Amino acid sequence: MTSSNTIYAINGESDKIMVSALQFDQTSNQITPIYYKSYGSTTNKLYGYDISHTAALDYLYIAGSAKQLLALTKIQLQTGISVYTYMIDNISGNSALKALTKIKIYEYLLQIFQITCAENLGPDGNDVALLDFSETLGGVMTLAKTWFFDMTSKTRCLSVNFNSITVWFLIYNELSSAIYFGKTDVSYAGSAITLNQIKVSSSSAQTLFGKDGYISGDGSKTIWLGSVSAINLISYNKKIGFIMNYPQSTCLPTTTTKSQSIKTQNLFLLQLGSVAFSNPSQTAYTPSSESIVYKIVEGIQSKSLKNIDIIQLPDECQATMPPGQIIKPTLVSQNFSYQILNLNPTTLIIDIPYFQYSIQCDDLVWVYNSYLSSQQTLPNFIKFQQKENGGFNLTQLQLSKYFKRKQYGQFNIKSEQFFKQYIRIKLKLDSNRKQLDQQFYQFLQQ
Repeated sequence: MTSSNTIYAINGESDKIMVSALQFDQTSNQITPIYYKSYGSTTNKLYGYDISHTAALDYLYIAGSAKQLLALTKIQLQTGISVYTYMIDNISGNSALKALTKIKIYEYLLQIFQITCAENLGPDGNDVALLDFSETLGGVMTLAKTWFFDMTSKTRCLSVNFNSITVWFLIYNELSSAIYFGKTDVSYAGSAITLNQIKVSSSSAQTLFGKDGYISGDGSKTIWLGSVSAINLISYNKKIGFIMNYPQSTCLPTTTTKSQSIKTQNLFLLQLGSVAFSNPSQTAYTPSSESIVYKIVEGIQSKSLKNIDIIQLPDECQATMPPGQIIKPTLVSQNFSYQILNLNPTTLIIDIPYFQYSIQCDDLVWVYNSYLSSQQTLPNFIKFQQKENGGFNLTQLQLSKYFKRKQYGQFNIKSEQFFKQYIRIKLKLDSNRKQLDQQFYQFLQQ
């Protein structure tokens, strides 16, 4: 969704790519369709497998295939116009499924780079390749370089990323039941590349099935997901959904490296012989406006999952984050006085700043509670309220009315944990000036 609340949705339907645009009105909480367009047809098929978009959400790039060629399609999102579809042939590939299946774009100055990964290549359909495209400000598309991996068994693309110099990639090999993480750079012209092998079991049987992946913008962290039937020495009687980040020193203490032969190529026009790619071409698919009825689905309710089949991981794969330090807030004062008046009682509000945690956490949640020293709930004239920013306040309401009916002695708001803040409040009775010292503690429960 854009800053102007325009929503874009992309999906594949049979032999077409479908793109829809909708406008969301925050005031009325309504969504209005703008367009719903399709690209491709039964006679001119266009397939999409992965997408990447510009930071401004003005252009969309779709990795896929067209006419049994590798294809990269660019669409102008505001209008739904197809700018171009760039195609190139893997001349040794026989599989009708050969396609670009992963894409990541990188915007630099007036250029846009598109790094892609292709699979189902070569005469046996086992091979994969990285293809580096670049596009100038005028929209001129160029295939700059390719890296072709001649694999002995079925290999699939999981993820790619790029920073204009370095290319990172994740691929999955079925026979070795392993994920491979590697990197290269745009100037590399060698014949081999070192891959880091990620296996979750030493079993010779197929125990790992890679489905998708993610690589951070600097290549320092990768995440892959799929299913496994064994982890280290533990085997399961069925495939288990699995997600894992790499590097992972505790769960997989050793990582094997593999030298993989590659073929680099940077010339593609009128190429013959043993080259991997040749005959680039470019076209534009005229979009068709589709008729579609949008309906509001009524009665949707969220429900808790009650029967979750969670599989126990090996102990070495359950390392927890190192504990941080909880930092107590700094109070303006720890002593407060309240004058209890018989007429026109006032309200005392004590505002407590929030606690802090020494480790940066995106999903940190603070929960505060309070009790009397006898573990009973607070008296009615004390209101304990947590604030949105993580702090809380104590509010004393209409104490004069309450003290006419019942007297309270000393009580504490104390902590069940060791993180607490001491507060003292003196309540002065207007009639006889008696003082009741009430001691308060706030506590944090995370």
